[in-house]
Amino acid sequence: MIKRFIQNITLFYFNIIYGLLSKRQKVSIHNVLKQAENILVCLPDDQSGIQTTIRKIDRFRQVFPNADITLFNPTNRSLADRFESDFNLIESGKGILNFSQQINSKIKSEIFQQNYQVTIDLSRTFQYENILILCMSHADLRIGFDHPRKIKFYNFVIRISSEQTWDTCLDILTSFLKQNNHADQSQRL
Repeated sequence: MIKRFIQNITLFYFNIIYGLLSKRQKVSIHNVLKQAENILVCLPDDQSGIQTTIRKIDRFRQVFPNADITLFNPTNRSLADRFESDFNLIESGKGILNFSQQINSKIKSEIFQQNYQVTIDLSRTFQYENILILCMSHADLRIGFDHPRKIKFYNFVIRISSEQTWDTCLDILTSFLKQNNHADQSQRL
């Protein structure tokens, strides 16, 4: 109960910060995607989502052929042997959060060695760890799937229905990214 309370306070803080910034900050999706050198992809925490992402991970490389892509695994199941060396993999294992429900300093320093221009949250449900990392990244473009508790932390939301499969959700996301990374016209958020 205390853990949940602290998490809600933290999210309230980020909600206020993003509420103030979002009124002033306009982001050109096309320009950010085109110029992105560092991408952070927060993996989902459910097995089906992880398996689908592993099968389709090469699509992110197709969209961002020259970018440094870091994958964050919020689960305590190691995925090190399942991804190509073409991607940086940060595994949280147990204990990603300290007592105050903040990212522990070891994981924080590992994740934020780089300045990310784009963060993508692949979770379809509310995952506190992914939202916290997304907020702390200060990325220009924060993309995620539609969820009532997460929508205010993204500046671009991929709308999906609960009936859609992981395959369909990732196809929609990568199709959007590809279209906007190779489009001639920029869109404003």
